[in-house]
Amino acid sequence: LPHPPATTQRTTHRTSPSQPPLPAPLPTPLPPPRAPGFRDVQSAGFRDVLTAVPADKRGDSLLLRADDTVFSNISTAWKVCAALSCRLGCVALSAEGEQACFLTHERGQSWTPALPQLAVKAVQARLAAASDPEIPRNPNETQETPRVGFASFGTEERYYLRWESGVHDWVADDICSREIRRKPVQQVAFGAQWGSYLILYKDGSVGWNSLPAGMDRALRARTPECARLRDAALGPAGEWWLAYADGTHAADGLPPDLADAVFSRERAGHEITHMGFGAEGSWLLRCSERSQAVQGLLRRAD
Repeated sequence: LPHPPATTQRTTHRTSPSQPPLPAPLPTPLPPPRAPGFRDVQSAGFRDVLTAVPADKRGDSLLLRADDTVFSNISTAWKVCAALSCRLGCVALSAEGEQACFLTHERGQSWTPALPQLAVKAVQARLAAASDPEIPRNPNETQETPRVGFASFGTEERYYLRWESGVHDWVADDICSREIRRKPVQQVAFGAQWGSYLILYKDGSVGWNSLPAGMDRALRARTPECARLRDAALGPAGEWWLAYADGTHAADGLPPDLADAVFSRERAGHEITHMGFGAEGSWLLRCSERSQAVQGLLRRAD
């Protein structure tokens, strides 16, 4: 069931003197520092056979920077989906504390142990209600197991879950909660501060509060003639991303390896379908190969 908005912020918790000295050896270059538990940028190099794209069978790929637990969970789910011919759905990273992830597929959803407990309890409550024969089923639920269509996590235990049946669960500040109730929501992104959020509605409109200055300016500069906002992300370190339906995007604060990944994928003719930021500098990037027609238009535009 929907959780009431939280009312308090969570506190987080020598040489010998008888001999001439030998010449000093040349210093050995040290490898660049590397955060413990992090893998290099990884790419899942297989295709998702049921990706919801046209019949030209574009490939769906995922690049990820995360610790071993998150990387293993997402990679395993992706491979299992490929083997069972089912599509990997939403993938979301936690925003604070130990790294964690939440993902869905056509058989349900899974998560790693460090996922915020308020969100875990919300998911478990929905699943328990669906399996209880005494509780009437939502008529919009076509699967035996309810499935989350979109998930996002923020600092201070905030989260948003939109179920495919149309119901949603969240924890957020009062203003954000009021805006979520206004009309059908497509996505919610949470910023670094308690009252920072962006809501993308299904009708294409956008609501936001206390965003990074550059993101706020980019949104205010939009006019009715601008392309529709398609994807948005906020991170716990102030990073942000806006992607539009015409293929353009705006961003700031991206880690260098993520910025390089975006550039290389776009030059290869891929479309960035979703970006996510997580705790400890983790990130994910989902891409889909553009159709040959779109690639031809881009080449002519260059």
